[in-house]
Amino acid sequence: QVLCKHCGSVVTQARHCIEVDGQHEHTFRNPWGYSFHLLCFAQAEGARSEGTPTGEATWFAGYQWSFANCVQCGTHLGWFYFNPSASLQTFAGLIATRLLRQKPS
Repeated sequence: QVLCKHCGSVVTQARHCIEVDGQHEHTFRNPWGYSFHLLCFAQAEGARSEGTPTGEATWFAGYQWSFANCVQCGTHLGWFYFNPSASLQTFAGLIATRLLRQKPS
């Protein structure tokens, strides 16, 4: 399971790990100089999309993004990406340092 580091609620499952642009992990810097290390998931049922999707300063060409916040506590966990004309129409890019990854018992 992949949990919200702030509240411990389940955000997604390890089985939902995917590669986007050939990689599961990506590091990007936003226009304000902040760096983020993202992990990509096909779905993140414990996060909700907030805000109107925008293509401004997107890190994945052709995709619009909106914020991905924890359903339980509201912590910003990353972004949801949308491109209805791509083979991968939607995915979550979640910030590694805001997650806890549990090993199966």
